[in-house]
Amino acid sequence: MQGSRSHRGQASTIGGVFLAILMVMLISYVYTIFNYITNYNVESVELLKVANERTREELAITGVKVSTEAKLDLIEYKVYGPPDYDYSPNTLSSITSALSSIDGVTFSVTNKDSSNGTAILNIEFNYSLSETAINGSLSIYLKATAEDVSGSIEATVSIYAFNYRTNSWELLGQSLASSLEYSWYNYTLNRDHLTKGKVMILISTRAHSQNVQYTERTAYIVIGFWEVPVTMLIPSPSYVGLNVWIDYMNVNVSYFNSALPVIDVRNNGISSSGIVDIWLINSTHHIHLPCNVTVSPNSEIEIDLSSLQSAEVNGVSTDPSDIRLSPNSRYEIRIITTRGNIFTYTFNT
Repeated sequence: MQGSRSHRGQASTIGGVFLAILMVMLISYVYTIFNYITNYNVESVELLKVANERTREELAITGVKVSTEAKLDLIEYKVYGPPDYDYSPNTLSSITSALSSIDGVTFSVTNKDSSNGTAILNIEFNYSLSETAINGSLSIYLKATAEDVSGSIEATVSIYAFNYRTNSWELLGQSLASSLEYSWYNYTLNRDHLTKGKVMILISTRAHSQNVQYTERTAYIVIGFWEVPVTMLIPSPSYVGLNVWIDYMNVNVSYFNSALPVIDVRNNGISSSGIVDIWLINSTHHIHLPCNVTVSPNSEIEIDLSSLQSAEVNGVSTDPSDIRLSPNSRYEIRIITTRGNIFTYTFNT
């Protein structure tokens, strides 16, 4: 009986040890599998990130140059308003010189007219335009002063450009002029102002006096056979003096350049991008320009499309320098990279 019990205890002990070993092996195996799966997922995520970085690109077309800038020449000026005015300098060459640079010789106009208590002075400038421009800009640096018998009064400055579509003067802006300091007047000109061989700009200045002067006059009232003298005060508008100084005036325009444009391309990504194809598309033409251009990370480059090696217009091979864009047309630019990404930009000529 005792021997039998001893054998049973030994078997139980061996079974427990074996079971413990199995549990340790199982735990180790589960840990190994878990660690493998975890590491695999981490490696997969890292590989996916690398793959995404390789395929993701951040290119942008930041600008398209389809025009040339030009400063227009002053060809004529006119001063008109009430009949009593004076102005200086009095030749076109001296006025052109005066208006050509800031802090140069100023152009001044003085008007003294008291016919109705209002002084009006118009100064018209005509600039030569060699062809139709896409757009333009006007910059004027001036001050105006006005006075009546009581002292300084307010002067209003209005800037006009002649609109050839409506055949009338178009008001660009209006403001009260400072009597102490020069002020800038900056405006944008559109094609309605830039189509007929010249750009016409009008600076109109106006001041009005609220003061009234009285003049004594003697009148007679007839009573029976007698004439009785009566002194009367006749109101008349106050004298108004108006002065305008133009220290600088400039008209710039952008002429349409029909050659293929220069485009600015920026890479905001973390890896280089290779451009292999560029397309320019409007309603009638599909212009294809194969190329091999690399844009480094965080950099911007210019691509002169007319200087590329080859091109096709609607499938027909041609030299890029011979291609001309259509005026008053809307184009879409598409740039295609080696990774197959497409970036677009639209512009008007």
